[in-house]
Amino acid sequence: EKAIGLAIKQYNKTHQENYFLKAVQWSDGIKALSLKKSILNTKVLNDTYELSNVSDVIELENMIDKIQTRIKEEKRDTISNKEVLFKNLNNSLVEYSSQLEELREKYAQTLQIVYNPNDRIEYPMAKIKSLLTQKNACLMDYFVGDQYIHASMISSDTFISRSMQLDLQNKDLLKEFLVSIKSTDSRSDIQTLAEQVYALLLKPFAQTIAGKSLIIIPDGILYKIPFELLED
Repeated sequence: EKAIGLAIKQYNKTHQENYFLKAVQWSDGIKALSLKKSILNTKVLNDTYELSNVSDVIELENMIDKIQTRIKEEKRDTISNKEVLFKNLNNSLVEYSSQLEELREKYAQTLQIVYNPNDRIEYPMAKIKSLLTQKNACLMDYFVGDQYIHASMISSDTFISRSMQLDLQNKDLLKEFLVSIKSTDSRSDIQTLAEQVYALLLKPFAQTIAGKSLIIIPDGILYKIPFELLED
């Protein structure tokens, strides 16, 4: 979750496509890991599979990438003397790189099983955009974490990423909406709740998705949400 959140923050700050792709790749990658754990329920996975170890590796990789980007940005500014800043950034880079190598060595067996960068999901963006243009559609990818719902949207001509807070109020909202659509006594409440869930999940993308079909990749509790009922 932290890695996805960092990638989204970096994308919204720099608008560099590689950060958007990282957010989507990690989102679908973590879902794939969870599925792989369920399917390959072997002794070695039971003994060594720890998602927190994978998350630590992901977070360090993102921190290193963030520092490298900062160094490149600061080097463009040749006006001020930044010797101390570069020294601190390089020291941090060395420290994080060392920690990353230690984790990779310590959890080599686990990482080989559940996290292989060579197997990371690739996204042929040109082909995806072409298909979205043909279908007049947008692709929505959601990742439900402990504190945020991270959402990434791909259309024929743009990317949008947002992180929506998943506090107790929003958790209760989603649960209440699911209960209401199963009850025959609460039909009057469904529209109000549907509007509130729309505001949480789709409103940040309203201008781009208007009039288009949606291809939705849900996660967690969102698998149970009937998106077709959501409206502004």
